[in-house]
Amino acid sequence: MNAVSKIQEKFLLLQIQQQQDAASFGKVYELLSEPIFRFIYFKIDDEEMAKDLTAEVFLKCWRDLTKSGRGEVKHLRAYFYTVARNMVIDHYRAREQGTEAGTLSFEQVKVEPVSNSMEEQVERIVDCVLVMSIVKRLKASYQEVIILKHVEGLSLSEIAIVIKKTPVATRVLLHRANLALKREYAQHIQHP
Repeated sequence: MNAVSKIQEKFLLLQIQQQQDAASFGKVYELLSEPIFRFIYFKIDDEEMAKDLTAEVFLKCWRDLTKSGRGEVKHLRAYFYTVARNMVIDHYRAREQGTEAGTLSFEQVKVEPVSNSMEEQVERIVDCVLVMSIVKRLKASYQEVIILKHVEGLSLSEIAIVIKKTPVATRVLLHRANLALKREYAQHIQHP
């Protein structure tokens, strides 16, 4: 919810919890549906299943947030990512399989043009695909914090809530994940 201030986030949360305000939930959906889908899709690499799980996340959040006595949600965005993370875990439990690294196509990577040069735009897309393919080779905990921080833009405190670790442990995990990513990237550049 980068486009929404913390005060607006709290207001939307109160409107949903206290008044079951569908319009406020609709605003949350507009802001979070694409990032939540992207987060899920990156983890399961199945577009249709990611769409289904995204819908389930929003349905579960609506039900949970509109229940009476549900006042412990303090960080709306972190709450949605926590539910999404749990849905992915449940998905893999149901399939009784471990996660598999997938590959990203050019169509799956969203890149904002940084210049008018077509060569620079293509080079940036290729770099994004390369980095994301390297991220997929990292261990799952590193993938998760890198995605939450650098792709989804969550703060360290929000990531800590999602992964159920202290902010200090989250900072250390993110630091190690970034080092692993840099190391893998450097190895790929040296030995493509």
